[in-house]
Amino acid sequence: MSFITSLQLGAVLAAWLATSPPGVVTALAVREDAWVVGTDLGLFVREDGVWRRFLARGGVLDVARSPDALWIATASGLYAWPDAESEPRPVALGAGAYARSVAVDGRGGVWVASQAGLFRRDPGEAAFERENGIPPGEVHAVRAAGGQLWIAMRESLWRGERGSFVRELISVEEGWWELRGAVEVEGEVWLCVPRGLWRVQRPAPQRLDPGLGELHAAATRSGELWLASQRGVYRFAAGAIGPARGRSVLAGTARRLAFVPDALLAAGERGIARLEMVAAATAATGAAPVPDEPDIGRVQRAVLAYLEIEPSRMTGVEKRSRRSGWMPELQAGVSLDRARGWESDFDEVFSSGAVRKLFDSTADRGRDLQLQLELSWDLAETASPDDAIAISRERRLLVELRDQVLERVNRLYFERLRILAELAQAPAGERFELNLRARELAAQLDAWTGGRFSRLRDSTDAPEESGEAADDGRRPGIAPRMGRPRYPRYR
Repeated sequence: MSFITSLQLGAVLAAWLATSPPGVVTALAVREDAWVVGTDLGLFVREDGVWRRFLARGGVLDVARSPDALWIATASGLYAWPDAESEPRPVALGAGAYARSVAVDGRGGVWVASQAGLFRRDPGEAAFERENGIPPGEVHAVRAAGGQLWIAMRESLWRGERGSFVRELISVEEGWWELRGAVEVEGEVWLCVPRGLWRVQRPAPQRLDPGLGELHAAATRSGELWLASQRGVYRFAAGAIGPARGRSVLAGTARRLAFVPDALLAAGERGIARLEMVAAATAATGAAPVPDEPDIGRVQRAVLAYLEIEPSRMTGVEKRSRRSGWMPELQAGVSLDRARGWESDFDEVFSSGAVRKLFDSTADRGRDLQLQLELSWDLAETASPDDAIAISRERRLLVELRDQVLERVNRLYFERLRILAELAQAPAGERFELNLRARELAAQLDAWTGGRFSRLRDSTDAPEESGEAADDGRRPGIAPRMGRPRYPRYR
């Protein structure tokens, strides 16, 4: 098989195929040591480094392997591909039954979920029969794990075997009943649904959100759980399945998983990757060196400083809020009163036979200027929770924004490491494209850090002591605002 190159990731080596099958991968399987891939354009098999299409009628929905054949559920019907035959052949279910999902139980029996119910084919039988152990109606998915079958119908999950099924969960909300995988890890059954995992235990299943975004598939081997999720492929050890306990082994959205004899196949955004488990000694001396790059912690701090969303941003706001109740309200006022008055008096006097007229007039003016300064304290504010609630809401929004930004930056950073590791071993014909991709990722990281990423790569960049050294006289770690990337706003 032809690979671009491989990159050491702890005890896992990830290698991307040089060419991926056409279309979006919807299913993965192995048939006689050949890789079988279902896509929305049909069924493809990789032979001698070339993808050959064997089914072109409708997209592939699901595949399952029985001891003697490969079973394929497609948009145009169900197909069987026996090991002794060269091509798949159609298999009839029943009137109005369109296969949606297929599974094989521990006895080798084949089960098919369809719009018309659940169908089974026992080992040695030639035809499928409808299973009457569950109510009639549309069955969305069927999976086998722990010696039993798990059935997904709308808003409910069923468990059982031939002729005997029990509804384990009812009235389940969206995202928790759409079954996408079922595995048994160290005697415990785990069900994979879009929003998390169900841990099957008594008296009732317990659900768990591993914090990986939407889940797409699950697989297990050697007591470990592997999850394909919106954030990549993660590996969990038995007994340590939970939030923040998984180890990332492949970045980017991953949709399907399938084990081959010595590796794990993962269908992701870039195509198909081969994840090879290696011994600790081999991992310590891996052949794919990771080039010297700025520490991810320094890059993260540069991003947060440039976008002004550091964790300390809310500290000053919170301190001022706590002091606000003790700060007085200042009111100042100025008033000016002006008054004018006029008074006239007329009189007539008779004296000694003569008449005399008397006139008297007065005018008054007044001006009154007042200055007023008032300080008032509203001590009830010191006990009011309104400010604390508002700050708490703002802090949660800021944390959510910071998580989104750091997730994007981390993905760019480690994708660049992979490209540089591939570039170190790539043949001359592939170096141009890989170098171009590495420069593109560096440019994106520079956009998120305001050019700080390139300066961090310079060996003359001073090491951090109490924060990154400022390059332009601004606050430590803040670069000029030109070319600032757009990032999600919070309210």
